[in-house]
Amino acid sequence: MDEKAAILMKLFMCFPSTTGLNEETSAMMVASYLETLSTFSPSVLSEACDTFKRRATRFAPSVGEIYDRCAEVNHKAIQARKQLPPPSDKPERSEEERARVQQRFQALLAELKATSAMSGPL
Repeated sequence: MDEKAAILMKLFMCFPSTTGLNEETSAMMVASYLETLSTFSPSVLSEACDTFKRRATRFAPSVGEIYDRCAEVNHKAIQARKQLPPPSDKPERSEEERARVQQRFQALLAELKATSAMSGPL
């Protein structure tokens, strides 16, 4: 059983109307739901199903209800990613830090030139 099917089975176990179904009917029901919900990731499906587990009813949600909730969860996740700052190619450095690095680089370069001049050609 794949991850999404397990999520749906756990959901169905929360409702009296679906706990009494035989194994074949349960499998067909899960397969039917999975066909409609295939575009959503397991994490989105899990979050959507968690909201239905807390409702006070005897009946499991329809595939349309789950689909709508998955779409809402997915939309929220996309919006959250859009609010993140874009990754920077260059780390931000202060002018003071830049000057310090350049100074250390120049000192290292001078040291290497001096060492090279002292050792002569190979």
